[in-house]
Amino acid sequence: MSSSLPARRGFKAALTVLAAAVLLLVALHPGSAQAAPLTSGKVVLNITSGKAGKVGAVKPAKVAKRFGKKGAKVTSAAKNGFFGSKVKAGVEAGGGLRFAKGKRKVNVTGLGISIFGKQTAIRGKLRGKTIKVFNVTGKSTVNKSAGTAKLTGARLALTNQAAARIRKALKLKKAPKGKLGTVSVNFKLSEKPPVDPCVENPDAEGCPVTDPYLEQCDVAATSKVTGSLPAAAALPTLSNPESISGLSSMSWGFKSSFRSYVIFGAQGSMHGLDGATTVGGPPVISGFDFPVESAEYSDNGTGTLDDDQAVVETSGTAVFCATAHSFRVAISDPTFVIDGDDSRIIATVDTNLTGVWTQPQRIDLANLDLGEINQTAATEGTTIDWGEISASFTQAGADAICGTGEQVACDYTEGTELDPVALSINTANALPVDQYNSECSVPVASVASNSWPVASELPTLSGAVAATSDPIGWGFKSSFRNYLQFAPPAGSFQPFDGASVISNPSPPNVPLGFSYPVSDAEYAANTAATDDDQAIVNGTGTGLYCKSGHFFWLSISDPTIVIDGDHSRLVATVSQNTNGGADPAGPWQTSQRIDLADLDLSGVTPTYGSGTVTWASIPATVSEEAGTIAGSYTPGTALDPITVSLETE
Repeated sequence: MSSSLPARRGFKAALTVLAAAVLLLVALHPGSAQAAPLTSGKVVLNITSGKAGKVGAVKPAKVAKRFGKKGAKVTSAAKNGFFGSKVKAGVEAGGGLRFAKGKRKVNVTGLGISIFGKQTAIRGKLRGKTIKVFNVTGKSTVNKSAGTAKLTGARLALTNQAAARIRKALKLKKAPKGKLGTVSVNFKLSEKPPVDPCVENPDAEGCPVTDPYLEQCDVAATSKVTGSLPAAAALPTLSNPESISGLSSMSWGFKSSFRSYVIFGAQGSMHGLDGATTVGGPPVISGFDFPVESAEYSDNGTGTLDDDQAVVETSGTAVFCATAHSFRVAISDPTFVIDGDDSRIIATVDTNLTGVWTQPQRIDLANLDLGEINQTAATEGTTIDWGEISASFTQAGADAICGTGEQVACDYTEGTELDPVALSINTANALPVDQYNSECSVPVASVASNSWPVASELPTLSGAVAATSDPIGWGFKSSFRNYLQFAPPAGSFQPFDGASVISNPSPPNVPLGFSYPVSDAEYAANTAATDDDQAIVNGTGTGLYCKSGHFFWLSISDPTIVIDGDHSRLVATVSQNTNGGADPAGPWQTSQRIDLADLDLSGVTPTYGSGTVTWASIPATVSEEAGTIAGSYTPGTALDPITVSLETE
């Protein structure tokens, strides 16, 4: 995002934003219906730094003392004090400040001081616009019953917006950021403050609306509405869950481009509240740490990781203040749910979009797309690691952040990418045995699920006709079969689910691979040319290559042959345990449908008979998506060729 974000994010128009901002700024000024005259009061600004130019006073304020050539002690009589709820106390200062460099000067007048607690804000008119001029940090003492307020020696620093305006007015080399000096305020009302019914009941008719994050964001609310988004779906019920230990916090950055926009485009800030903390230091904040309140995990009694579930509930609030563009977002108490296709982030979202405060609503904020999952041995039990989990907006999440109807403030939609979430937990579970433990007896060094890219979608054949075929006969790789048979101790070829071993009558009688029955097939001739023919042949059954003595096995199930020009391939459900087939020991990669082999038709011309078509000896290689197969065969490695013969009548 950039400083042009309002236009790009769907704000109605720059003029509308400016008008709304001015109204909000006026609404936040300390003067109010509860303001009262003072018995006494004084504001003292000790500006010891000259980074913003030479300091002077605008009458009736006056310079009481000089600090070097540029600094000054500026004093002003206080007036119109008040007490409130969110703003604990407020007062106005007469006159103002002047910053000068050579013949250039800029005044800050109409100073209004709002005391929140440890934080205080000073607003004023700077270059024709009323803005928040100073951030003030220091402990205050407010006694409403006595009508007194006091702030002594609090740290004074220009806001980013004010520093930029002063730099431009005085043509300074850089913006005057950081501490300028200190401020002290004290006042006493001349009469007992009037009773404000809105303090006891802020929701009473006619009461002003106070944004709950006004202190952090300086974005005022002019109205409030109840959220209307769908409530978050219920959390899954875990079967025989175990509590997760050692997980103290969850880190999440929400969206990196949004963070950049808030800081650099909207001259804003980010805050961790209610126990949440920011990660990194301003201006580069990489996210938030949310304390974990509870965490549970269940493996659902299976050996694979695909159906594992986890629920991690956290607390705390991440606040994004886009101050210059008059909106802010608060995300509270996120819950991270691992539940297959229903994995998601649930959170409470509270926003203020140019004055309209939408009150908190608990929603499904983001979808989580589980990638590779790994299980490794730990000192006690095992560690389950979901790695970097991709996250994207739900429709409710996009609507919560951007608003709906006339309040749309940005262009996020369902599916917009968010920052990933990292999750790793320790469990008491031991590593499981793999699915062919009884056949191959290969120990499990670690487990990996979703470890391959998902197989690409099959093509849609236009004008296809049904076809029949003999079983798919394929031996994977002849040298691999020889190794399996002869490298001592000998391995085995084991068929399941209808597949059969292709015997070899010729010595040394090494099996030729597996035969997979064909369940269905289709063929499309397309044009009269031979190079655009298409076919899909679906096989069934499993072929298991087992090398127990060398601690690994490979299974290939339900192969599908795709004849589709440059996209021809062999798709199959693959699983392997390469504990002994790699150094270091590889994982048990649980079953997954993948693009196993690329088929090269460039040198293959189909032959046609009476109602038949045949592609003979199609070269095959390990695909890029398959990665390393059987511990040593990398992408591009030549495999056994494949022959496809179809009857189309």
